[in-house]
Amino acid sequence: MKLAMKLTVVTLALVSNYLISWNYDDGNEDHVAKQDTVVVPASHKYSRMNPLKWFFLGKNYREEWSTPVKMPVFHLTETKGGFTIEKLGGGEQTKSLHLVNKNGTEWVARSVDKNVRGALPENLQGTFIQRMVQDQISAAYPYAILTMYDLSKAVDIPTPTAELYYIPDDPALGKYRPTFAHSIVFLSPKDIDGKDLKTESTDSIKTLIHSSNYYQLQQEKILTARLFDMLIADWDRHKGQWDWAFIDSGHTIFIYPVPEDRDQAFFLSQGAITQVARLFGLPHLIGFKENPKKLKKLNNKVHDFDRFYMNRLDRNNWKKSILDFQAKMTDDVIEKAVSRLPREVHAISGNEIKQKLISRRNGLLKEGLRYYDFLAEEAVISSTKDPELFTIYNYSDSTTVVVTRAKDGRKIYERTFYSDETDEININNIGEEDKIEASGKPSIKINYHKLDAGKATDED
Repeated sequence: MKLAMKLTVVTLALVSNYLISWNYDDGNEDHVAKQDTVVVPASHKYSRMNPLKWFFLGKNYREEWSTPVKMPVFHLTETKGGFTIEKLGGGEQTKSLHLVNKNGTEWVARSVDKNVRGALPENLQGTFIQRMVQDQISAAYPYAILTMYDLSKAVDIPTPTAELYYIPDDPALGKYRPTFAHSIVFLSPKDIDGKDLKTESTDSIKTLIHSSNYYQLQQEKILTARLFDMLIADWDRHKGQWDWAFIDSGHTIFIYPVPEDRDQAFFLSQGAITQVARLFGLPHLIGFKENPKKLKKLNNKVHDFDRFYMNRLDRNNWKKSILDFQAKMTDDVIEKAVSRLPREVHAISGNEIKQKLISRRNGLLKEGLRYYDFLAEEAVISSTKDPELFTIYNYSDSTTVVVTRAKDGRKIYERTFYSDETDEININNIGEEDKIEASGKPSIKINYHKLDAGKATDED
């Protein structure tokens, strides 16, 4: 059976190779470098289409990528008073310029189109595999980021604004000229609503959380951010897609999420290749559809992340957060956000995007609680290096776990787990100075894991 499925994938890939032209033309010739606006498409790479290609690789968002759009021209020394280039940034697929204006404010110009070559092993670069993977960028909605600010602000998620620009062949780019000349970018300030948030990476905050119970996650805010991911069908939410900011209350430093990188918002791949890939370890590629069903699959890459970073939230917390999210994400908010799309692209799919967002919002309570039920089956609680008291109250149908600081008795964790939801509770990183007091007969299996040579055992 596995051999047959592998042969199917290889066959589809080889057929697709004949359907993709390698001679891509970026098409963004800079005829008038000093004009204020141009009319250009996000990319010419994904426009070619025939029935076979449609079947194997999907219609996706090819029309949105290839439709010429009117946008302002970015002049490094003139736009918004002028910028200087601080450094080159970006990952394996996306390139960005880190900029500073005359006021010392930091900005980022981030490429709209992607180049997958650097993300592939060297032996696959320049092959039909690269051509096929590159073509699937057409499944990403090219202008989705323009809608993110209004949607995010409605539910109090920190997100910068973004503007669309065309970068001409500008000599002021210097050594970055070959990389960014004739490119389409999103320009965003690093400040969010005028606030310079001091943030840390996921790895850094996880180290802090394990080092001391003085640091606590604002889990309701994390849930709101994750509900947002589910609304826009963003499946790529691994730990590298988050920054984290801090609020010092005096007795506790609270940590809240600042999401990054919305490249996969509204993702929709419709070809046979993707349909088969979902059967081979890529279930998260279910796409931006009208109903937010199959959230377990959409979130396939972050199940452990969700269990760890939202481990205090029970079903009532989820229900309350979802209802609050739905109330704030009004039809007017969605319509305003979608109106930020370029006029030419809005005419193609703006109404469809709006209706899908409304429908997904409406279905979020039922499907979100279904995803909660999946997460609740296995619970994870983690001790820190500070001494703590774990008090376990066992009842016939539930178990309540309360964690307090040994030094001042302040409660830092409490949740009641129900036997009809939770199969087992894992309490990790128990140190020599931690104490456990349990009463009653357990109705839920509890696993205690001692700290191993000072290393945290949680995964995300």
